Amino acid sequence: MGALVVVTALRFNQRDVGLIGSLTGTGVEGNLGDAAQYIRYVEALRGDGPTLPPAPFRYRPLTPLLAAPLPFEAMTSINVVNVVALMVGTLALWILLRQLGATDRLAGFGCLMFVVSYPTFYYGTIGYVDPLAIALMIAVLAALVARKHVVVLALAVLAALARESTVIVVVVAVVWLWTSGLPRREVLRWSAIWSVAFLVTVATLRVGLHGTGTNVWEPSLDLVSSNARRPRTWISAALTLGVPALLVVVHAKHFARLDRQRRTFIAVGIVLSFGLFAYALAAAYADGRFLWPMYAFTIPAAVLLVQLANAPVVDEPAGQPADRRDDVGSQA
Repeated sequence: MGALVVVTALRFNQRDVGLIGSLTGTGVEGNLGDAAQYIRYVEALRGDGPTLPPAPFRYRPLTPLLAAPLPFEAMTSINVVNVVALMVGTLALWILLRQLGATDRLAGFGCLMFVVSYPTFYYGTIGYVDPLAIALMIAVLAALVARKHVVVLALAVLAALARESTVIVVVVAVVWLWTSGLPRREVLRWSAIWSVAFLVTVATLRVGLHGTGTNVWEPSLDLVSSNARRPRTWISAALTLGVPALLVVVHAKHFARLDRQRRTFIAVGIVLSFGLFAYALAAAYADGRFLWPMYAFTIPAAVLLVQLANAPVVDEPAGQPADRRDDVGSQA
């Protein structure tokens, strides 16, 4: 956790250390980006501000709710929550990787890829709500693989309170169930419970906290053009994909050796994460932050593929289904 503290301290409260500030151009009054809306949220909850921020920021109350009681100014309180969230996310990632069949050493390597990464450094403690959303996504997956379905339910509701884009992990959870071999009735029951709980939470936020602003980012050709022409869009996206994505590409030939359930959940998660980024290109100020959720899938993929790359290929006995060959953690 010491490495996490060091990495997140470099941009804590957007007070960028050394030359970082000259590269980011942030940390000055009036240039806080979306953080200004979450600061306003905390101040409103404390009674220090007149109103909640506009939609869609007001529909992401979890981080501000956790930050409001803390005895610090609003920005610092948000980022204390973010550091704790990243610590929890790292622990959840360790649990997830071990449950998926990774060795202790490679699980530790996976956690290191999460901690010492561009998005943790760049977006981790700048007053945004993404760290808690990412941590909850990873925690959902850890509970899912452990077959703690009630825990998945509770975490999915919290994820909906953190940020609506966490719907990705609910879809992946349903896909995991449908490829698990569990009885169809149980699969249907939990798929419905998780999906309805998430959607009802999101709908309740929109009805109960209705305010000015748009409920969703509205796509436009102007935004597509602006994002496409902005170098930071593509540089930050490439840096966010980083080492995990590079390892997945390098060891992609081993992907077929994963069992079907793991192949499916990883593939669906990666596709949905790219879909989120594609939507941001058309409807928001797109940067690598919209690819950060992919770490919940590319890090497990990278770790499992590296493990397979260093493991001998076991000849498949006659009549054994191909999906069973060299399964990683198939009994997890």
